[in-house]
Amino acid sequence: MIERAKSKRMTILALKALARQRWPKDDPDRKKFPKCWYQPLTDRREAELGLRFTLSQAVTAAIPPGEEIMFRMALDIASRFHPISASEIAELKKLAATLDPIFPHV
Repeated sequence: MIERAKSKRMTILALKALARQRWPKDDPDRKKFPKCWYQPLTDRREAELGLRFTLSQAVTAAIPPGEEIMFRMALDIASRFHPISASEIAELKKLAATLDPIFPHV
């Protein structure tokens, strides 16, 4: 998709870089994040990996979450950005395999 958009000279906005997964049923933390319809990446390491992965792609911009605490964390992580490594991508893939994605591949 990214290559196709680039070939058409389109801009690419990245959304949900700090989305972890669908909310688990009856998760008590859901009340802490009323603006998030998905479970956000609240673990600092996971959030950093997720946002750095996103920013390492050919995106024009990444839109931070609307929740203030998540917005501030995204800005902090982005201010110290460095590209993600292959070993960190492997770490993300291992984590992702255990989650219920908000946008599953069909």
